[in-house]
Amino acid sequence: MVMKGMFRMDMNIAAMSVNMSQTQVQQDVGISALKKVYDQMESSTDMLSELSAGVSDSVGVNVDLSV
Repeated sequence: MVMKGMFRMDMNIAAMSVNMSQTQVQQDVGISALKKVYDQMESSTDMLSELSAGVSDSVGVNVDLSV
């Protein structure tokens, strides 16, 4: 009986180890995905900043009308 209980405990430890490894992999994948999204967002922000740098504040302020 003692051996049977010890075997169950070993199996529980093995199952817990597998579960912890799977949880770690899921966390690593989630962090990688968030980092990729952040990097893409950062590059998009940089591109928008570059595009808006060439725009003058005075463009479009005065409208010429001819009748």
